[in-house]
Amino acid sequence: MGNKTIISSGKMTGRLILYWILWGILVGSLQSALVSAIANPIESFVAKAVVVVLVQGLCIIVLWKLSTLSSFKDKTISEEDIPKVMKNLLIYTIVIIIISCIINVYTVNNSIDQAVDSNYQLKFTEHSLSKVYNDEQMAKYNDMKKKYISEVKKKTNEYIFIVDIAVSVVYLAVLKLEKKELIKYVKQNVQ
Repeated sequence: MGNKTIISSGKMTGRLILYWILWGILVGSLQSALVSAIANPIESFVAKAVVVVLVQGLCIIVLWKLSTLSSFKDKTISEEDIPKVMKNLLIYTIVIIIISCIINVYTVNNSIDQAVDSNYQLKFTEHSLSKVYNDEQMAKYNDMKKKYISEVKKKTNEYIFIVDIAVSVVYLAVLKLEKKELIKYVKQNVQ
């Protein structure tokens, strides 16, 4: 087994997640830069979504590889513990996916609200309209504005939902690759 210490499935899961988080800071920064550089100039939502999913997929593969490499540097697990570790990683991945989806929806909706609230040109226009239009007309304007903002949020959330589903599929598919990596590292230590 070489000079690697065999640890429990729980400890290995903890190491994998810890290194995933630590490497995630670096990989996440690179991912943000790549997405900004590649996707921002693209006009089409569909093309942007494809770029986001591809970059996310590539980054998640790299992230798990770095995490596994770091985790198995001086420790290992028995072959019987691989299913336990994979079960733990599946649970962790599902939790990350849910948190990510909630954060994405909140962030985008909050950004839309802030963009509307901080648009001085819109505020000036509305102030000017309030001088010309009566209360009933302003109420109609505000209703139309709320409907428009609601429609923008709905369309944006649909886009986010589609991207999040695609990214979730990528995350879960990468776990299959992660299992192969775990098996490879464990078998290296048996020989």
